Amino acid sequence: MKKIMAVMLSLLACTVLLAGCNTSSESNEEQSLATPILGAVKLIDALLNLGIPYASYIGISGIENPAIVFILSIVMGVALYLIGRGCWKLLVYYIKGVSKAKQHLSI
Repeated sequence: MKKIMAVMLSLLACTVLLAGCNTSSESNEEQSLATPILGAVKLIDALLNLGIPYASYIGISGIENPAIVFILSIVMGVALYLIGRGCWKLLVYYIKGVSKAKQHLSI
């Protein structure tokens, strides 16, 4: 039983942290926005010289060009979303498999 709970909790944590999505049935807004939004903030700050505090710390190690940071942040955001969505589907598949196995048990 501890293994089942450990697997379910780890998959749920991966889903929530990586996808950043609302997994309730009432809303289908599945968005991973933090990474692209931060990349956009850095790009807008650089283009318009706004001087947004701490925007200079947003970035990818070794890359100073805000346009490249923005493009890479979009790619990373999509990749993180897809990994999180895969974890969610794996969690649902695992729960269905465990519930089918539970039906066939007898005491």
